Amino acid sequence: MKIINPERQNVTGSTATSSDTNFPLTNLFNNHPRDWWKANATHLGTLRLKIDAGANGLGIYSTNADTVTCTITADADEQNLDNAAATDEGGGLVGIPCTGHGYSSGGQVLINGSTNYDGVHTLDAGTTTDNMVIPATYSAETFAGTETVAEVQSTEDFDLRVIDTYAKLMTDDPDIYRQFWMDFTYQSTASTATIEMAAVSGTVLRAGVYKAGVGINLPNPYYGLEEGRKDYSVKKQLNNGARYIRKRNVVRTFSGEILLERTTRASEFYYFMDVVDQQGPNPIAFLLIDDVDDKTWTVYGYFESSLPKGKHSLPKRTRVSFTIEEAI
Repeated sequence: MKIINPERQNVTGSTATSSDTNFPLTNLFNNHPRDWWKANATHLGTLRLKIDAGANGLGIYSTNADTVTCTITADADEQNLDNAAATDEGGGLVGIPCTGHGYSSGGQVLINGSTNYDGVHTLDAGTTTDNMVIPATYSAETFAGTETVAEVQSTEDFDLRVIDTYAKLMTDDPDIYRQFWMDFTYQSTASTATIEMAAVSGTVLRAGVYKAGVGINLPNPYYGLEEGRKDYSVKKQLNNGARYIRKRNVVRTFSGEILLERTTRASEFYYFMDVVDQQGPNPIAFLLIDDVDDKTWTVYGYFESSLPKGKHSLPKRTRVSFTIEEAI
């Protein structure tokens, strides 16, 4: 199990390629997954989300994206491309001008802000001090000098189409609520998550909550983790005995137990309970099981009904029971 605590996401400097004015990017930074950011009438979008120093994990919750590519770069490493043209190097290679870039062939870089060359690229052996050579289809472009490049710290592709589908708020039409978690190389300085997302053509891309910070490792729950559903639909019995139903959200619930070490004040049990004390009823970003490649186990939720409870049945370990309800 992993928990993001403390959080390091930062709205200042974060951007999106487009935003619906009624669903701004700032919505990603609150605690309400159904209070969405939405792209402006398109199923495609790239988010550039800032992370303060000292982070190694992030999660996006309540998105309808099918596919995601998430790349982490260090802000201190970012530099501008030259105000010059891309060059056709032949053989499916393109030269990107960047004087004194400092990157080596074989390394990965992220280009952002260009018309034709955005994304992660592996530098070819033809790279020189002032020219980065990348495998790409050549398309004539003169850079304005505002485009950026940075060395890739971590990058990962996600296919979210196997994640659960839930009922849309107050309608009978299905909608899609997906999530993903990414572990990345610990960043001791400020960094940026560049998140390229694509939903089904004809829909509008959206996402609910973004969390980034320190992904703390805890033991996975015992086998037998329970998963259920909580239905917030309105159900009323009418005078004639019939039932009135108004369909609303259905969320996931998880119940289980974890065995935490308890030898010192800095041990797992006391850390976990400190998080409980700090967060109280507020939602937390969890990766419930972290040794399987299954993003279904990512949940943004809060401790439901009662807070976690520990049983000190062993000399140096405590068995902790918990129930988590997915946040809306």
